[in-house]
Amino acid sequence: RINSISRKSTKLFLVKVLSLHKSRQEMNGVVQNDAWTNCKEEFDVLQGKYSELKRLRADVKNLEKACLSTSDKQLKKLTSLKKQISPSGDVKELVQMQGSLKGIRETLPQPNNLFLRSIVGSINVTLPNKEDKLVYKERYEIFKRNVTILIICLALLCLWFKDYSRFPEFMLQFLLAWFYLAMTVREHILIKNGSKIAFWWVLHHYFSIAISSIFLIWPDGECYRYFQMQFLYFTFTLGCIMYLQFIYQKGQLYKLRTLGRADQMDVVQDAGIRTRSMGSDLYFLIPFLLFTYLFQLFNSYKLYTMYHMQECQYLWQVPTLCVLFLIIALGNTWTLLLVLIKKCKLLKQ
Repeated sequence: RINSISRKSTKLFLVKVLSLHKSRQEMNGVVQNDAWTNCKEEFDVLQGKYSELKRLRADVKNLEKACLSTSDKQLKKLTSLKKQISPSGDVKELVQMQGSLKGIRETLPQPNNLFLRSIVGSINVTLPNKEDKLVYKERYEIFKRNVTILIICLALLCLWFKDYSRFPEFMLQFLLAWFYLAMTVREHILIKNGSKIAFWWVLHHYFSIAISSIFLIWPDGECYRYFQMQFLYFTFTLGCIMYLQFIYQKGQLYKLRTLGRADQMDVVQDAGIRTRSMGSDLYFLIPFLLFTYLFQLFNSYKLYTMYHMQECQYLWQVPTLCVLFLIIALGNTWTLLLVLIKKCKLLKQ
């Protein structure tokens, strides 16, 4: 009897287990069916939204082309009208329309210049709204500040290990070449988005890319050792003055924007000062800039004397760097003088 009772209870237990397993499978099947149905519905909704997005993108692209074509025609008409109006005529409204049209064109995609086409191709680099442009500009300035600090630290490291290995110098020269190349690309993108950057400072970065690249491939030897210490001291000094100038111009731009005398897309410049700069700090900065430019001129003179040495006569790097340093020194000095002359005229007015 005990065995029969135990068998019956075992059968009942197995029946309950099987029924529970079957009910759980049915519940899982229902849940899976519900999950699949929900997933399919969400996918259908996503497909509908994506189709609408593609249609809107096509519409936006057509509208951008139409606006760009119309703005070109309007600018030509306004330019011809401005020539026809007498000097005594009221051209204030016409100038305002020209300014508005230029602002519209800054937000529309336009063909890249030769430099950008060689780097990024035909990709549209015009940012669609003011917020994105300001974010890009802020990241550009943060990038410049951080890499400048890295250049100062690496130059100190090179001075410390100058007698042991040239590898830290290779790192510094590669960093300088990459930094100026990245700066030039970013500045061209900023110019496309409305930033006002003087042509000389963009050209200055082209020369700086060339100088850094030539130092990078200059073979080690007695001729290189003649200029090694001067290059390291110059790089360290240049990095310190660039950082000092960055801090100064960051504060100046904040003041000028507050007074409405600078645009939100204006950027700090790493090799000069602004005509609209103000305050006594400007006169504190000028001696450091002049010292940098004289250092560049001294680099050119040192390379010129090295070219007449027997060890350096057959190295093309020496005369090329001599000419490049001379161009940069004279260009920087001339640009600084022009800015100071304009500032003196503004102060007299």
